Amino acid sequence: MEKKTKKKIKKIITLATILSLGVSSVALMHNMAEKHAPEFMQTQITIGKDTISMQEFYTNLHKETDGWIYTDKQGKEHNVDSLCDYRQREKHLRAYIQHIKLKRNTDTIVAERNKDSAHKGEILYKYANGNITNSTPSMGAFVYDSLSIREFVSQDSGVQAAVAIFNNEYNCTYAHEYQHYLNQKNGLHSWNSYRVKFVEVALDEISANIAQCVAQRKNYIERGKNIDNITNRFALYKEAIQSGEINPTEEKISPQEQKIIAQTVFDTWMREKYGIYVQRMRGRTKYYLQDAPYQALKEDKKTHNKIMNKIFNIGGYNFWQYISHRENEIFDSIPEAALNEWKIYENRKLTQMKHLDKLEQQRQEQGKIKYMRTLRKNWFMAKMISMFGKSK
Repeated sequence: MEKKTKKKIKKIITLATILSLGVSSVALMHNMAEKHAPEFMQTQITIGKDTISMQEFYTNLHKETDGWIYTDKQGKEHNVDSLCDYRQREKHLRAYIQHIKLKRNTDTIVAERNKDSAHKGEILYKYANGNITNSTPSMGAFVYDSLSIREFVSQDSGVQAAVAIFNNEYNCTYAHEYQHYLNQKNGLHSWNSYRVKFVEVALDEISANIAQCVAQRKNYIERGKNIDNITNRFALYKEAIQSGEINPTEEKISPQEQKIIAQTVFDTWMREKYGIYVQRMRGRTKYYLQDAPYQALKEDKKTHNKIMNKIFNIGGYNFWQYISHRENEIFDSIPEAALNEWKIYENRKLTQMKHLDKLEQQRQEQGKIKYMRTLRKNWFMAKMISMFGKSK
């Protein structure tokens, strides 16, 4: 029997059952329908690209052995449990990340001496768009699907010697930015608490710096162990080599050296970069969680550790084992203003919960039996409104 025929028979049976209850019962149904119609007609539910009323949603539900099923306007069926489960919604929302095709480009920055006598010796940097600055530009950037590397050039040999260290050949900018790309694919956007997400954003930077350090290590070995191939960005690692504490070879990175790389990068970044990045990290935290419902903001250390193990698997080495016990230093450094701001965001999400979010909250807090009863009650009410309310 076709589904449409089944639905038609069910509707006829439901109507016949109600009418058999008598005039007083029908009047009661009218009152119930009129009372609940505004909520059912005005409450909106978004499923995929469709936004429908709560009334339309429940009118198009039917019960099967594996739960309640919603049939959308295109005739596609959706399990209501999955629609309510924020993890499934997150998975669907982030699916595009795995299909991103990385675009690579190089931006040329022209460096020249400042001819102004008041600033003699100062280096000016000219962008392709003609803008000029005396501040050293960033060496590269990764945004969504674009990885940009900056190449610094100068017709002045002295200036070229000074800015050459900024180029990818020495700085290994590509390794740094590419690690950000990998971290994005490995779950950096996943929902978690605001505190955990802020720490993950910081650890994303530390991970990229470790990847950059490992790349400079490779250059150091391949270029005759010339220490100049380790930039001052990794001065502590450089000192460990010069003092003989470690001796990088072409063989695998020893556990001792892995630990030194992880610890020195962490120390340097927290000391020199954390204060510079903190406002940017707060912005990224808010951005990553902007679509997260209230339920998704619960602290989930299990998911956090799973993602960090991926993010810190660099070149086949697990650097997370040397970083994990130090992440509390980042948690402890979160500004009080950020914590207060996140409380406001959480309360706002709580008060603005969508209908499917409320169902998921009920399932989490009151159990599946209560949740299933709510679905059945709302399905029945939608039928009443269709038959006796003003909406028909």
